[in-house]
Amino acid sequence: MNPIFNRHLQRIRAQRTRVRLSHPLHRFLHDMIHERLSYVLRQFKSVLIIGEFEYQPSPQDCCVIKIGTSVDALSEHLPFKESAFDLIISYMDLHHANDIPGILKQINYCLKPDGLFLGVFLGGNSLWQLRAAAQQAELLTRGGCSPRVAPMISLQDAAALLQRAGFAIPVLDHEPFELEDNNPSSLLHQLKQLQLSNSMYDGFKGLSGKKFLSEVETYLSKKTGIKLDLDILCLSGWAPAANQQKPLPRGSGQKSLAAVLEAN
Repeated sequence: MNPIFNRHLQRIRAQRTRVRLSHPLHRFLHDMIHERLSYVLRQFKSVLIIGEFEYQPSPQDCCVIKIGTSVDALSEHLPFKESAFDLIISYMDLHHANDIPGILKQINYCLKPDGLFLGVFLGGNSLWQLRAAAQQAELLTRGGCSPRVAPMISLQDAAALLQRAGFAIPVLDHEPFELEDNNPSSLLHQLKQLQLSNSMYDGFKGLSGKKFLSEVETYLSKKTGIKLDLDILCLSGWAPAANQQKPLPRGSGQKSLAAVLEAN
C-alpha cells in the first residue's frame, strides 16, 4: 500500500517550527492526558513519549525516552525490544501516520504486561470547515479538487484498531475543541504553527497562489465564523496480563436482563 503522508516532510517542518506548548490547544491536550493519568494509581518506571508531550516523571528516577529527541526514529519503526516500557504516550502523531495498525501493534509489543498505552490525535470531523473551503476555492480557481485536508479516522474505527492490535480493557472517548482567530489569515497561520499543514503525497504540489488563499479566507469568513472545529480522540488500552480482570464467559449470567429491568 502506498503511503498517504510524507513523514520526511513532517520531520523537516517539525525542525523548522517548534511546537508552542503554550498554545491553548496544547494546554488543553496536556490537561486531558494528565487527568487520565491521575486515575491510574501506579508509578511508571519506564516511559516512552511519541510526540511533543511534556511528561513530569514521578518518581524522579523514572526513565523517559522521547522519539525525535532521545531517539531518532518514527512511530512506524520503534527500535525497542519487547516489554521495554510501563507507559507509552502517543501525542498528536496518529492522525498523520501511514500505518496506524502497525504502530499500535508495535506499541503493544513494547509494553510490559499490564503496561498502559495512552494516545491523543485528531479524528472525526476535524477541520471540516477548512476541507470545504479548500474544495470550494480550488473549484473556483482551478476547476478541480486535490487533497488538502487529511482523511480522519472515526471513533468507531479507532476502537476496532485497538482491539485488532490486541489491547486489553480498551477505553475511547473524544473531546471537541475550537481554533478561533480575528481573521482567517491568522487562523491558517495557527495551523502551520501547530504543525497541521498538508503533508500528503497526493496533495497539491505547486504554490497555492493569492487567488486560492483569498477564496479560502473569504469562505472561512462568511461561512464558518473564522473558526475550525477539532475532534480530539483519546485512546487507552493495556498490554494483556494474567492478573487483569476479564469478562465472564458468554451465557454465564444467572439473571436475565428483562428480570432486572422489571424489578426496577
